[in-house]
Amino acid sequence: MLFIFFLTGIGNASTFRQFPIIFSHSPRQAAGVLGWTAAVAAYGPFIFSILIGWLISSTGSANYFFIGSAFFYLIATFINWKYYTRKGAEKPS
Repeated sequence: MLFIFFLTGIGNASTFRQFPIIFSHSPRQAAGVLGWTAAVAAYGPFIFSILIGWLISSTGSANYFFIGSAFFYLIATFINWKYYTRKGAEKPS
């Protein structure tokens, strides 16, 4: 569980590093995207705790949450690799 949240923190930090590079043509737009991302990130612990509580009450276990999170992180990693980190990417960061 701690490992999943550790990776979430790394992902969060990487988005705050990527957005100014992606929106280098418009610092004002980059600031807006960063602000919106920070607002969504602030709700993460609240949403996670509600989802985990709901799953425990309905299924008796939070395993589905962590399995779903792992799949989500894999998909997000692939998207970031494809569009931002691979050689010849559209917007390399």
